[in-house]
Amino acid sequence: MTLPAAAWRERVEFERRLVHMGGALYPVPHLLGWLSWGETTGVLLAGVAVVGLLELLRLSGNAGPLSPLYTALVREYEADGVAGYALYQVSMAGVALAATTSLATPTLAVPAMWMLAIGDPVSGAL
Repeated sequence: MTLPAAAWRERVEFERRLVHMGGALYPVPHLLGWLSWGETTGVLLAGVAVVGLLELLRLSGNAGPLSPLYTALVREYEADGVAGYALYQVSMAGVALAATTSLATPTLAVPAMWMLAIGDPVSGAL
């Protein structure tokens, strides 16, 4: 059964917000004492590398089995350029990386990351 355009768009926007809010989990292993902040930053930087590869595949038309996912979640204006999720991943890694310098600490970085992960999709829904 095909959804009407408005219902389809609403469902996709909800799914996009869920993906976005999933980023709130990045600092949790650090908060639980499972990873150091340096290791958390490493995970995020590895994520940037993975996202870079995925974007390269998507933009070259070689996304393979991920094509339906990209078709559903990537907005029309992102189709020919870097998608928002890639910029989001870079932003999260940038915040984590800043907290490894004298600019900030993990105490400041965690709320900033949660704002990126939760605040943006919530404000978009309002």
